Amino acid sequence: MAKPNQLLATSLAELRGVTQNGTRSVVKSEELSRVHRERLQTHGFLEEIMKGWLAVNSRPSANNRIDTAWSTVYWEFIGRYLDDRFPGDWRLSAEPPLRFGPITTPSPHRRLSEVRRQTTSL
Repeated sequence: MAKPNQLLATSLAELRGVTQNGTRSVVKSEELSRVHRERLQTHGFLEEIMKGWLAVNSRPSANNRIDTAWSTVYWEFIGRYLDDRFPGDWRLSAEPPLRFGPITTPSPHRRLSEVRRQTTSL
């Protein structure tokens, strides 16, 4: 039977592969097996952004990284989520946030993404 620290090391190695050696901070939950995902969440290395999407927490002792450092994963999450949902068929528009006045935070509360959809007519 493997020791708990060996199991955690195995899960961290798996996470390192999924995050392309630490260059990505956002992963889809399906990219990791349930066992690794739950173990990493239990130890604070992963936090849920929304159902199916997780943020890597490089400082597991700092709980709730998403609450305190959301700007570090915000743009990567938006890009990866939209790529997954609308592959190559989306863009972000800067116009709506500019209409609401100066942006005081690096991740504005309002964001408009435009998606091109093909329509079929009968």
